[in-house]
Amino acid sequence: MIKDRLAIPVHNDRISPLFDVARRFVIVDTEVPGNKFYLITSVRSDISIIEKLKESEISLVICSAISRKFALMLDFMGIELMPGVAGFADEIIEAYLSNRLYIDQYAMPGCSWRKRFRGKRCPYYREIHQNQRGRGGKK
Repeated sequence: MIKDRLAIPVHNDRISPLFDVARRFVIVDTEVPGNKFYLITSVRSDISIIEKLKESEISLVICSAISRKFALMLDFMGIELMPGVAGFADEIIEAYLSNRLYIDQYAMPGCSWRKRFRGKRCPYYREIHQNQRGRGGKK
């Protein structure tokens, strides 16, 4: 099994605005960064998209907006999630691989968690979720 393989939903070379409707993903093996390919999914069902990512041995999804339903499905399948990221996919990949994926430059405008993590790397879903629960957010 590949240790770290990330997927980014893309549309016109940028991160798709909403994971839930994305059908094209750029896949990167982080141990061999030049090993990049595209995964095209069909519209069969919500779970089939997540299963296809799992079959492709994805360990991390970097995306913009995502519904709680999809976030929970990814979590259930053991796939980490880094939501709220915007920009060109190649720039995001380069920033992630060089540990420069910072909120100030790549976070979606208007993210409610943006101020809490200001100046830091883009947080994973579990960090956002824990932060929201600690501040009176949904449980």
